[in-house]
Amino acid sequence: MVEASSGTVTFLFTDIEGSTRLWEEHPEAMRAALALHDALVHGAIEAQSGRVVKSTGDGAFAVFPSPQRGARSAVDAQVALADADWPAGAALSVRMGLHVGEATEQDGDFFGPDVNRAARVMSAAHDGQIVCTAAVAEFARASCALVDLGEHRLRDLQSPVHLFQVDPPGHASVFPPLRSLDAYRSNLPYELSSFVGRAVELRQVAAEMRSARIVSIVGVGGVGKTRLALQVGSELLPDYADGVWLCELASVLEPEDLSDAVAAAVGYAPPQGVSVADGLPRYLERKELLLILDNCEHLVDAVAEFVAATTTRTARVSVLVTSREALGVRGEHAAPLASLPLPAGVDAKSVLASDAGALFVARATEARGEFSIDATNGQSVRDLCARLDGIPLAIELAAAQTRMMTSAEILARLDKQFRLLTGGRRTRLERHQTLRAAIDWSYDLLSDDERALLDRLSVCVGGFDLDGAVAIAAGIGADEFDAVELLASLVAKSLVERNERHGTTRYRQLEMIRQYAAEQLNATGTAEAARDDHSRYYRSVAIRLFAEAATAAGFDALARLDSETANIAAAARWLLATDRVAELLAFFRDLPYVDGFMLPISTTDEFGAIAAEAVERPDAQSYLGFPEACYWVGNRAYFDGDMATYRSLVDLSQSSPHSDGSTMAIFMRAVPAIFDGDAAGAARWSEKAVEHARHGGDQMLLAFLLAQLAGFQQVHDPELGLRTAEEALAVARTTGSAVASLYPLLALTTSARYLNPKRALDAAEEALRTDATQRQIVSSIVNGNVGDIRFANGQVTEGLAAFRGALRSYADAGARTIFTICLGEVAAALTPIDPLPAVDLAAVAEKDAIAPYAAFGLPQLARLAEDRPTDVASARDRVAQLSPDDATALVFTTIDRLIAEHST
Repeated sequence: MVEASSGTVTFLFTDIEGSTRLWEEHPEAMRAALALHDALVHGAIEAQSGRVVKSTGDGAFAVFPSPQRGARSAVDAQVALADADWPAGAALSVRMGLHVGEATEQDGDFFGPDVNRAARVMSAAHDGQIVCTAAVAEFARASCALVDLGEHRLRDLQSPVHLFQVDPPGHASVFPPLRSLDAYRSNLPYELSSFVGRAVELRQVAAEMRSARIVSIVGVGGVGKTRLALQVGSELLPDYADGVWLCELASVLEPEDLSDAVAAAVGYAPPQGVSVADGLPRYLERKELLLILDNCEHLVDAVAEFVAATTTRTARVSVLVTSREALGVRGEHAAPLASLPLPAGVDAKSVLASDAGALFVARATEARGEFSIDATNGQSVRDLCARLDGIPLAIELAAAQTRMMTSAEILARLDKQFRLLTGGRRTRLERHQTLRAAIDWSYDLLSDDERALLDRLSVCVGGFDLDGAVAIAAGIGADEFDAVELLASLVAKSLVERNERHGTTRYRQLEMIRQYAAEQLNATGTAEAARDDHSRYYRSVAIRLFAEAATAAGFDALARLDSETANIAAAARWLLATDRVAELLAFFRDLPYVDGFMLPISTTDEFGAIAAEAVERPDAQSYLGFPEACYWVGNRAYFDGDMATYRSLVDLSQSSPHSDGSTMAIFMRAVPAIFDGDAAGAARWSEKAVEHARHGGDQMLLAFLLAQLAGFQQVHDPELGLRTAEEALAVARTTGSAVASLYPLLALTTSARYLNPKRALDAAEEALRTDATQRQIVSSIVNGNVGDIRFANGQVTEGLAAFRGALRSYADAGARTIFTICLGEVAAALTPIDPLPAVDLAAVAEKDAIAPYAAFGLPQLARLAEDRPTDVASARDRVAQLSPDDATALVFTTIDRLIAEHST
């Protein structure tokens, strides 16, 4: 055996693009082509004093003494490959990746994080392309032409990597965007530790996902199901046009909340009047995506029902599940995940060749900065992996301790812990007992303050950020500096995970660690105090973020609100659980106003559900904040299209002695009036709410109420409505918040569309350009208004296109009521231009296959019905038996035909 040595070298990875297909289609030609490829590539490597370490499939892994020689070799190899005389049908294209860094050489092979980095650089390249890191570019600049490709996020790497393209001098080439994670749509988190081992399982699960639409990774806790699923998801990103989306279910406690969790993960925001449960299936119908449902064991029945319904209804949605048991649905492929294979021997090559040994070495290297297998530690590392049954989480917890102990010392301490658990017998432990022992042992190694913080962090739901950790740590007497140090130590010991997304760092405990820590917290008798601190802090976070929505940082505040809603909801529910209804209602009273159209879906749903429970508590009407809580319940009912509940909440809010002092209690009375067709009554109540808001000092609320008032006024007095809309926008502008201006811009688009079409279009363009909300409701409605404006200006094709865009968004979201209301507007706009298709579209809107809307009650269409009763009757007959899908298809077919006709 050759002893391990470390040093700085330059790594080159190459790979033949499309080799699998070529082997299948032209096996004889490929044999000759591969021989020529090897001669050319290996010759270029050796000419620059490089050494081929090993073949990697149909590629090569080589090392060089310097970056200049590595880059020169890659360039020479690409030139030779481009000029080669390939066998017919087997012209080979090769992608290459270069990186320079530290590595350990053992028995002729190289190991370490920088080797993995070089391989990932190569995997981002295209055929014929050479990509290198900045470390190589710095030295290769003098001899090669470089193209700066910017920073890119690569699989398994902790942070973005600055990449460059290496071109032969005088031979600049243009390639598509790199195959980095940034090129694809997803919410997959940054992984801050490398993916080690599981190569066979990774290939198998990825292959199953390509042949089946439901795959469940099944195994015991700690075996690495989540990490494998995330890796599979990142590998399959190019396969799904609409992305790969992770839905973490550990914090979803009730089956009825499953749809909301999935909707939040895939970015679906139901339009006004549509529930998530109704709209999400229709949204998914037209998507090509992979949904990863993680930690499903506590919701198996609900997840099984959802997955079966989704895959039956959709043609291009695939689902990857992680759970301790399979779902048992038709078409499911179960992928059992066993523990990691153990080292066959104690020498370095044997340890590193096994997944368990390689994982231990990788995590120990991350913990210590360097770690290698030698004659003194090979046996103890092998024994540790065996004693831990090859369970990845247990191995990672053990490896984290190499910062302070040798592997032999870790083994000795772990062995004592196991003896206590088994009464001194050295028999093989059950896996769950082994894992529990590993957590017990890691927990015992913590300092008192580390244990106290780990326990307290278990009250957080859905993760937390650094500020949250500092606030929770204050309860154990830790200042900010101490809290950061303690948290860093818990991360280093693998007891808290850290990930990054969009420049923000968040932390979380794996669910089994969180449950363990919660047990310890309860045992100490300090759980109530921790939950009190958590509740107080996250209620203050909500109030601050709602206030920040009315500033220039408004959209950032809404994004953070989405991330923190789970914690805020837990904070509010703790008040319910401890019968502190007065405190909870005061929280609703103290929340600065943010229009429900702008809020994340999760926030509206959670706050509405909590408020619904609060207003039903005895004596709730007597507390300040009761009317505001009624508003939150009503807000949720409004979005769900449940006007009966909304009306009951209007009455309930008036039962409070505090209703006269509540702006929202006054405004709520306007909404039923407009649904009853009483625009004048709605305007009167809205005017009262506006006057009340003028004295309250909340400019965001005032801007919203003025915008609402403008919509009511324009029905009978368009000029007054336009003036009010302008005032609403002026008030919103004083806040500097783009969020505050969105609804006033919509009101201005609506009020000005006939009086001042240019002003309306300018407002519409600004609204569409500005809208960065999750729901995108304002954008959808504005698109419909733009269609009306275009028609009024005689721009029929442009108007139809705008209407089509609005209808498409409603159809994709399953927003049936808004779809048919918009369809009525399209028919009305078409009436003076093309009455026959107008009749057809109005008949579809009227039909209950989508959602019944009395389109022929609109003035223009009522006159059309009087003039063409036979045409109307015939149209009603034609659409009478249409299914919802057929009716929707007829609408788009009709509009597409009209666009084509009016474009000529």
